[in-house]
Amino acid sequence: MVDLWVVAVAIVTLFFIVRRGPSIHLLTALVLALLTGAWVGANLRRYPEREDFVGGAVPPELDPITRAMFSRGWPLAPVMICLFHGMRFRPSGLEGITLVIDWLVLVVSLAFARFVCELYPRWQIRRKRGADHSLDGESTQKD
Repeated sequence: MVDLWVVAVAIVTLFFIVRRGPSIHLLTALVLALLTGAWVGANLRRYPEREDFVGGAVPPELDPITRAMFSRGWPLAPVMICLFHGMRFRPSGLEGITLVIDWLVLVVSLAFARFVCELYPRWQIRRKRGADHSLDGESTQKD
């Protein structure tokens, strides 16, 4: 169920980034979809080294989403900031923040990718217009 939640959050975020502002080119939409897919894959991937460390000892005090994502997540997982003392995990209440940070990484990377991908076609159009104007100027000077 949490896997569906992660996918839904990624799709809603992708939709928000794509719909914000003017329309985008097809190549930009493809790059954003691939980035979103990579983020979903990285967040849903099981990391054996983390699962070995946890050993099934997920704290029951955590909310269901954080508990399901305890040893998963990219770039951060809740297990990375959960206190470990006395041979057991002791949640501090900040474990859910890692999931928010993961989501912010998605938002920033999609916004940056959209900016970069949309910058290139606009640069090409300006360069082409500049070349056309310079050709028009040369032909009128020769006549």
